[in-house]
Amino acid sequence: MISPECVDQVVSYFLTAYDVNSRPQLLKESIELFLAKDYVPDKVASIIDSFLTQITKILIEEYNERQRTKQLLRYEFIDPEGTKIKGIGRKYGARLRMFQNALNSISDTEFEQLSAVILKFMGCYKSWVTPVSHDQGLDAFGYSREIEKYLPSNSKCPVVMLAQAKHYAKAKVGSRDMREFIGSVNLATHNIFSDIDAKYTDLEIRPFGPTVLVFVTTQEIPQTVKRLANKSGIIVLTSSDIYNIFQKRAIMRGKRWQERNIVARLKKLAKIVVVADNNINS
Repeated sequence: MISPECVDQVVSYFLTAYDVNSRPQLLKESIELFLAKDYVPDKVASIIDSFLTQITKILIEEYNERQRTKQLLRYEFIDPEGTKIKGIGRKYGARLRMFQNALNSISDTEFEQLSAVILKFMGCYKSWVTPVSHDQGLDAFGYSREIEKYLPSNSKCPVVMLAQAKHYAKAKVGSRDMREFIGSVNLATHNIFSDIDAKYTDLEIRPFGPTVLVFVTTQEIPQTVKRLANKSGIIVLTSSDIYNIFQKRAIMRGKRWQERNIVARLKKLAKIVVVADNNINS
């Protein structure tokens, strides 16, 4: 079942922006306060009546799984039923949380640019960010030669990596986004992207060549969304995954681990990307 947008919005908030210092409070009241920022009282009441049970179930599942696997968390439940909630405190996953805050501090355009850098860190020897005005649902792309090491010397078959980037400030990721991403390529990239081949001179997708779809987000997303992506063959990189990639590349190491320093580093990296050539006049 695809979750309604309001459910994705609430779950994303607790996983991505909930104050880790929040005092104990009824979960229902916490959700109401959050929804009141965007909805009129009658709409808030309607959402609570219709989806409180579903939201509670998702948040409990996330809490249990993330505690078990030591993933990033911003909240904890005071009771097993999920009636009361509070911030998990600054010590739990401090660096991961700080990095996520930094990702959310940069603009959505900068994050799209950063997605091209991430593709490079994933093994692409060349990567581009698409123009801001693009309309193909594609934010970055690149080429990897990893497969070529296993091919005869006269064979050229680079892996094409296509990325879509979603910044928390602009979009709240849910199952719907995964399905739309899958639909946008129709699981047959050589057909769907035939018009993109003409649009971006740097992008060539061969009809039967290997293509990898990468969904990048500043959020932490629910396990249900991750399972859908895994079954569909989409690589999903959340804020924690991006953190691990940067750590392995020694990008974020240093004695001064502070949010403003991380933001400055991310912004600097975003500036060095190459914008894909758009050869169609708008």
